[in-house]
Amino acid sequence: MIDTAGRVIVHDSVDGTRAVREQAAAGYDFIKVYNNVPAAAYRGIVAEAERLGIPVAGHIPFEVGLDGALAAGQTSIEHLRGYVWHLVPEDAPNQPGADLRSRTLAWAHGDLSRIQALAERTRDAGVWSVPTLSVRMIMKPDRLVEAYLATEEASHMTEGMRAFYTERMSIPWISNFGPADFEAAMDGFAVADSLIRALVGVGAPVLAGTDTPPLGFALHRELEELVGAGLSPFEALQSATVLPARFLGRGGGAGMVAEGSPADLVLLEGDPLAAIANTRRIAGVVRRGDWLDRATLDAMLEEAGR
Repeated sequence: MIDTAGRVIVHDSVDGTRAVREQAAAGYDFIKVYNNVPAAAYRGIVAEAERLGIPVAGHIPFEVGLDGALAAGQTSIEHLRGYVWHLVPEDAPNQPGADLRSRTLAWAHGDLSRIQALAERTRDAGVWSVPTLSVRMIMKPDRLVEAYLATEEASHMTEGMRAFYTERMSIPWISNFGPADFEAAMDGFAVADSLIRALVGVGAPVLAGTDTPPLGFALHRELEELVGAGLSPFEALQSATVLPARFLGRGGGAGMVAEGSPADLVLLEGDPLAAIANTRRIAGVVRRGDWLDRATLDAMLEEAGR
């Protein structure tokens, strides 16, 4: 289901320990874990990563579950993985399983009364969340995907990127979805939105992340999705600025507009606190102290699109 090319396969704690040592020696900043990492290997990964001071982030391995990840203090959880098993009652008609379809449809049956406790447990464990709501586009009905592909944002995708949406039924991990499933997935999004609001409400940090093309442009969509999920524009902006800086251990005012902060700024033609879509109205960018006006940015986009 998932291409393993370029990824390290681990089977037990010895493999996990060795993999972390090799990745740390190669200079990587994080160890990312995926769904199928065995529990024994995960324990080795977490223990060696803690010893070396390198964070573990990513998915929640099926054998570990949310309980194991929170107990291990996994630095961040991507895509809200692991939560659905704790939210869906045992008698719900759709139960989460290993495939994406079952987990996507199960979200609609989430028990909202369980969310607050899960959010508090996440906060108490010191775990950050990266919901990557932009990924939802791949699971939305055809009518919404087609409307998105007609937007200005989507015009910046390569043909290969567009195929990610236009030929999605050829992707192994989504090939068992049907038209009715894409419609039903929308109900699950609302439950996940409730979890996101609860995480922010209890002080469990949420970070903006996309994991989907077109890279860069999708971040604006992510901010809009976060506001659509119930965050304020201010909270959404924090998720892409000061909170990532804090997560990465960046000091010196990183992620803020203040004296002494890095000279990396985006100048907008509208107030994003009034409407989060104003983050798209970019007048210019300061990058490491160099000013790039709108004409320069447009020329760069044109060059990138050739």
